[in-house]
Amino acid sequence: MIRTRNSIIFIVTITCLFLTACNQISLENLFGNLSGKPQAPQVLRLTADADPPDLDSTTTLDGNSFNVLNNVMEGLTRLDGNNHPQPAMALGYPDISKDQKIYTFRIRNAVWSDGQPVKAQDFEYAWKRVLNPATQSKSAIKLYPILNAEEYHTGRARAEDVGVKALDDRTLQVTLKHPIPYFLNLTASATYLPQRKDIVEKFGENYAKSPDKMVYNGPFVLSDWKHEQSYRYKKNGNYWDKSRVSLDQVDVKIVKDYTTAVGLYLSNQLDVAPLNSRIYEAFKNNKDRVTIMRGAVMFMMFNTQNKFFSNPKIRKAFQLSIDRQQLVHEVLNNGSLPAGGMVPPTITAYNGRPFRNQTKDYLAFDPVKARQLLREGLKEVHLNQVPERLILNVNDDERKRIALFLKKQFEENLGVRVLINPLQLRQKIGMEKNGQFQFTLLRYIGDYNDPMAFLEIATSKSKVNFGRWHNRTFDLFILKSKSNRIYKERNQDLIKAEEIIISDAGAVPLYYEAQSYLQKPYVKKLYRHPIDAEYSLKWVSIEGKQSQSK
Repeated sequence: MIRTRNSIIFIVTITCLFLTACNQISLENLFGNLSGKPQAPQVLRLTADADPPDLDSTTTLDGNSFNVLNNVMEGLTRLDGNNHPQPAMALGYPDISKDQKIYTFRIRNAVWSDGQPVKAQDFEYAWKRVLNPATQSKSAIKLYPILNAEEYHTGRARAEDVGVKALDDRTLQVTLKHPIPYFLNLTASATYLPQRKDIVEKFGENYAKSPDKMVYNGPFVLSDWKHEQSYRYKKNGNYWDKSRVSLDQVDVKIVKDYTTAVGLYLSNQLDVAPLNSRIYEAFKNNKDRVTIMRGAVMFMMFNTQNKFFSNPKIRKAFQLSIDRQQLVHEVLNNGSLPAGGMVPPTITAYNGRPFRNQTKDYLAFDPVKARQLLREGLKEVHLNQVPERLILNVNDDERKRIALFLKKQFEENLGVRVLINPLQLRQKIGMEKNGQFQFTLLRYIGDYNDPMAFLEIATSKSKVNFGRWHNRTFDLFILKSKSNRIYKERNQDLIKAEEIIISDAGAVPLYYEAQSYLQKPYVKKLYRHPIDAEYSLKWVSIEGKQSQSK
């Protein structure tokens, strides 16, 4: 009763704030152009849930840092509003050899924020710095498609053996191990950004620790960084495409609490605010709500070294006992979608079409079949009953709600009792790496826009295949797809590979993750991306609003 009353109070309060905010916006939009005042600066106001911890593109791994780097730096390509890679520092698309292994990029006539030219050597230096074993970069794997990149990173080759060469200041040649259809997508990611050797060496360990200890070649520069409070982007006057950048400034507040962010939004102190599942319901039908699908899947992984979960019929029983529609509509209630396979609908295939549309949804809800498979599986592993202690590991955060839902599903649909084990992230990962779990709940965000990003994690040699699931046919399909130059055939092999992992319940996908926001209607062309950086500010404009609170 108390919880219901508090929810009502929260929704009423939020609604009142929203109506007040709408009235203010309407007055500004109606009379702003009649006041005779000069055009206000183009300023966008956002939030982040934490400081960007690492703006060194050779080592960074977190989303907040990706977001900053995507807007103050620029690689050979940049993702557009349709998430397609467009030439950025590259002057047009590269020349590609007949065997599809050699890419030759021409570097456009662009300069860094300090006026120095951007050179092909800046890319060669940065990429080899990622791969240098001394850097200890955990993102080096993103460069492994390049010839001898993995070998150099693991101490089996020299830097000069790596297939990236600056032929001159304006020409960069990249040689791949095998042809891959998604290489241009990779060049838009943080790991593939350029760096200036003189700047990195000048600041040493302090490189990129503050705005004045790095240089920029993107649409904005970073300024006024007050750690744990806020940071600011300002338009880069030296950016090669500055005429297409409308924003003069972007102010980002560090706001860790969703309710606080929404309050700031409704009082006109923010132009965009994130929503979590608890707040989503209050704004579900609001015209300001924007929901986008991430390139992320939530799934269960079983420890197949465990006698009970070594049986595919038992794993399949758990897979069939979950009502994913109920999970996304009653528990998450934030726009997320029930999973039909491992690959999210935002991921495209070689032909530019969503991979999900070229395959089928394999996951069903069938409690009757689930109980039958459980009985058959128990006989096959010579067990008279389900083990008394079945433990599901989960992060000690909002994902506990998902685990509790699963617990109830297993009890109602399988007659199986499950204990929930909430763990801090570091402890949970440690247990998974050491195989000290029965089954676990995992969230995976793809490293690049290709089905392979979500399927190769289940191969026998994958470092994140914590459950040690193994299927020889699956491994062969993935191995073949990594070097297959016939992309249509490769696509069919990846479809078959996904079918195998679902059929054998090597992993059990639950849902595809959505993220919702409140966004003022005068904010235009704020493009969001499913993987790597969440958004691009280059094309954003403020239209229909004459003034903003500073």
